[in-house]
Amino acid sequence: MFETPVSLVIKSHLNDAMIEIQYNPELAQSRLEFVKYLVHMFPNTDTEIDVKEVHKQFKLSKSN
Repeated sequence: MFETPVSLVIKSHLNDAMIEIQYNPELAQSRLEFVKYLVHMFPNTDTEIDVKEVHKQFKLSKSN
């Protein structure tokens, strides 16, 4: 299990969304929604997470 600080995940997704907004707005929107989820779930952005597991939880939360 590889853990990454939430702050780094947020920065990465925001950077990707800025690029994708012109070419793939749906993916950019999904990234922004994931960032909102991260900020809500992990107010302490120094927290280290397993991104794949948290992303699975995010997808499940959207389907409910």
